[in-house]
Formats: sequence, structure tokens, C-alpha cells
Amino acid sequence: MMIVKTLLYTGIRVSELINNKLSDVDFHYCQIRINKDKGRKDRIVPFPQSFKEMLAMHADSMKKKQAVYLFESSWKKKVYRLGNTGNTKEFNQLFGGSRSCAKSVAAQTATFPVDLAQKAGCR
Repeated sequence: MMIVKTLLYTGIRVSELINNKLSDVDFHYCQIRINKDKGRKDRIVPFPQSFKEMLAMHADSMKKKQAVYLFESSWKKKVYRLGNTGNTKEFNQLFGGSRSCAKSVAAQTATFPVDLAQKAGCR
């Protein structure tokens, strides 16, 4: 569920999320650094203050497991596939719809994280 929430609160691509390291998250400024995104450029993505505590708890639990990436498998490797696993079910639970509904909601969140972070008081 944390993967889904992170995708929704930040609006980042799945490929960017699975490559994020724990050191890429800045809790002080409520932002995540994306290294070499789709356009081969680095960028900063904000997340809302209301999501900060939940993300910090997840990051702490990953640090206790000596993880490097924000999301790692039980084999100490970054998650490499988010296809037809349990994530579709999580989207459906959040939105009460089908997979296409979840995709359309995710597609509409391009500016949502920035707006939400600004309203929450993050820079």
C-alpha cells in the first residue's frame, strides 16, 4: 500500500520510484530527488506534509533492514516489477474501480503533488 500512496502523493513514474534510494528523500523540505528521470535530467518532486510521517516511518523500517532503496524486496534488491502483482488490487481498493479507473486517476495527477504540497505548506 505504501508504494501506491507514494505514487499518488508524488506523481512520479513507477520506474523513478523503484530507483529511489533512502538518501533521495529529504524530510525537512518534503521532497524526493529523482535522479536521471525519463528525460535524463535530475529533478525534485514535493510531497505533502501530511504524508511526511507515514513516509518517514516506512523509511525508518527500511533503514532497520539495512536497505539502500526506498522500496526493496525481501532479497535486499530494489523492486523491479510492479506489473500484475498485488498493486492493481490496492488501486482498486483506493478508488473502488477497475484497473482502467486507477490508470486514469494516476494519469490525472500530474500537477496534484505540487498543488497538494503547496497547500500543505511544503516548499
